[in-house]
Amino acid sequence: MHAALGPDAEKTLEIDNDLAVALVTANRADKAVPILQSVVERRRLINPRNPELASNLGNLGGAQLAFGRFKEAESIISESVALSTDVLGIDNGRTLASLNLLSYALEGQERWTEAETKYLAVLADRRRVRGPTHYETQRTLAFLSRLYAKQRRWPDAARYLPELMLAQKPNPGRSLTTLTTALSTASGEQPDPATAAPILSECWRALEERMWKGDWLTAEVASRYGDCIRRQGDYEGAKPILEAAANDVAKAVGVPA
Repeated sequence: MHAALGPDAEKTLEIDNDLAVALVTANRADKAVPILQSVVERRRLINPRNPELASNLGNLGGAQLAFGRFKEAESIISESVALSTDVLGIDNGRTLASLNLLSYALEGQERWTEAETKYLAVLADRRRVRGPTHYETQRTLAFLSRLYAKQRRWPDAARYLPELMLAQKPNPGRSLTTLTTALSTASGEQPDPATAAPILSECWRALEERMWKGDWLTAEVASRYGDCIRRQGDYEGAKPILEAAANDVAKAVGVPA
């Protein structure tokens, strides 16, 4: 594209952006950042009000989040939110996606109240505009749950995780209230391992479907599930689960002390 159309052609900019996103997904954010910075610079010169610039800024901020550069990401994503809100509107999907990333940047700096307020606002809009089963609604539920879990507020996290679980696997025979109570008990200190294990396993799988690979909350729930398996005497079954969770946490960013 660079050779055939030139670096400033719309299709070239799209391909560069897509390449960078693929690199981030492949855990090569170091390669993605300079590409995205170049895309942003070129778009600014061509049209600083292009909604694609807001998307590119959001992707650049997301790449910085992958490094745990939360303060730097906050500045970039804030610009993305402002531009997207101005050009597309506050309820637009791109705006809400950037707001989710901004909330995560605040979460990474342990600015809990600011992050919670933004997550809740995004969740309300997602539910209203997209509905409870939409992918981004479910991801916001997971993000908000992670915010609470990092603060060891597991009963608060358990208010939102069951909605995520039931959205993926609807079951008219299961009450949201009953599942919330069961998960709150299962995520407490030293729950009954036989009772907690199946609930934690289901929650773990639901988070794997919606969270970034290697996310802390997914690893934390997996670790708690593995511990329930261990406490029932199945050491061989627990070992790979616990080792994988420990490896994910070791590589994750924004991990609570």
